[in-house]
Amino acid sequence: MPDSATHEERAKRNIEFLKSFYPSKKHPDWTVTVCFYTAVHIIERAIYASAGTLKFKRKSITALHSDDLQYPVGRHEKRRLIVIENFSEISRPYTKLYSQSKTARYLKFEIPHERIGPLSIDPLNQIIEWSNNNFGTTFPFDL
Repeated sequence: MPDSATHEERAKRNIEFLKSFYPSKKHPDWTVTVCFYTAVHIIERAIYASAGTLKFKRKSITALHSDDLQYPVGRHEKRRLIVIENFSEISRPYTKLYSQSKTARYLKFEIPHERIGPLSIDPLNQIIEWSNNNFGTTFPFDL
């Protein structure tokens, strides 16, 4: 699994990719998807940085990555459960991105560009701000 620095680098790369097409107002499905996977890397970096202090189902865990957990649900669901229990401040924005990303990827629901901000950019901004404030990251976000 990637380490903390790798997750941080991938999140920054995703932000740069997002900046390359979001202003054109094209590809709202990709905007939502890239926002979600940027959040995934930010959260995985936080999980890595918080190893030894996290809980899962009210029990202490030493996982460095959500995939380390032995629990019979998918990786995104494991991560969502970790967020809910340990990083409640970003539970809503992460869950919103998770839901909207699934819709965009699997249901091919077209999201009007004017809804992209509230559905994906705003939640990602909240997660970035949380990470920068709590983990000393310097994720840029100037869309």
